[in-house]
Formats: sequence, C-alpha cells, structure tokens
Amino acid sequence: MYRVVNGNNDISAKSMMDQLKYGDYTYQGKGEFCEGTHFAYSEKALSQYARSLDRENIVGVISNNAKVLDVDANDNREFQKINTEAEKLHERSNVSLSIARSVLALSKGYDAMRFNLDGKIRRETFGNKSDYICFLKRDNLILKEFHQNE
Repeated sequence: MYRVVNGNNDISAKSMMDQLKYGDYTYQGKGEFCEGTHFAYSEKALSQYARSLDRENIVGVISNNAKVLDVDANDNREFQKINTEAEKLHERSNVSLSIARSVLALSKGYDAMRFNLDGKIRRETFGNKSDYICFLKRDNLILKEFHQNE
C-alpha cells in the first residue's frame, strides 16, 4: 500500500513521517468515508496526491491480524448498520459523518476500513478504480519502506 504526505505551514512532511514511523502520533487524514491514516493500493496514488515539494512517500502492509471493514453500501450488512448508526449520531451531535463512522467502527473492534471512491470494493490495485484503506488506529499497520522525495 502507498501513501504520500505533504508538508504544510503547520508541520513538515518529515515530521509527519517520523510520527508515523515511531507511532507517537499518527497524522490523520480527512476522508469521505472515514478519518484516519489513508493508504492506496495503487502506487499511482503517490503522484496523484503529491502536492508539495516538501513530501515523503511511504510503503506499508496491513497485518494479517487486522480486522477490516469493507465499505460497500450494497453488499456489507455490517457497514450498513454502522452507517445507519453514524447518520443518527451525525444528526444528533453535529459530528461529521466520516468521524461518526470511524468512531463506531473502532467501537466494534475494526482496525481499518477499506473503500473505493465509487463505492464498490474491487480489490484492484491499479488505476482510478483502486481501493483505499483507512487505518483507524496504528496497531496493524506495518511500514516497509520510507523514501524522501528529492
């Protein structure tokens, strides 16, 4: 799996990388489906999301022990239940839907959520139809390699 982090005025890409590397704090991304540390199954995502000269690329794998929720609204009953609860929480508390989904998935023991931008999990690892994974916690993310962009 692949991830790129872009530095900004608040934090450098190297600092984000160090946080992810050493686990003290994981820089969280905001997403449509969930909030957490996002990775793409496609290496093409590195160039797609690289927006800064101050950036770092990360390659990782998911532990075999990880419990992953597939976000497929048509086929996954567990996701449908979590999503319904998240919508209620969002309406009652004004918490964003992506945060509500993440919190509820964590409360049900999930480590990560796998999704596709068009809503159908394909297990594809290439092109625009690539699946993504959002780690809700750092425990089952294994980092294989780091390389700094020149």
